[in-house]
Amino acid sequence: MIEGVGLHGLRPSARPLDCGNAGTGMRLLAGLLAGQGFDSTLIGDASLAQRPMRRVIEPLTTLGARIDSSDGRPPLRIHGNTGLHGHAV
Repeated sequence: MIEGVGLHGLRPSARPLDCGNAGTGMRLLAGLLAGQGFDSTLIGDASLAQRPMRRVIEPLTTLGARIDSSDGRPPLRIHGNTGLHGHAV
């Protein structure tokens, strides 16, 4: 059985969320966290810190998200926004 807390049942973390070397995990979390009502920071290991994240940052920004990064690379500082809007892609 899988139990969840619902879309807005998540709570902010007191610390950055460490994705290790998981680029896909970071990209998926960025999308999930962008629509929350709190800010989050995603970090990773040295290898992940060199990988581009623009392919998730730019579409989320188009939807109304605000994500700060270092030249499109981690760490990602995600400013939560429950008012994200849909957009044709």
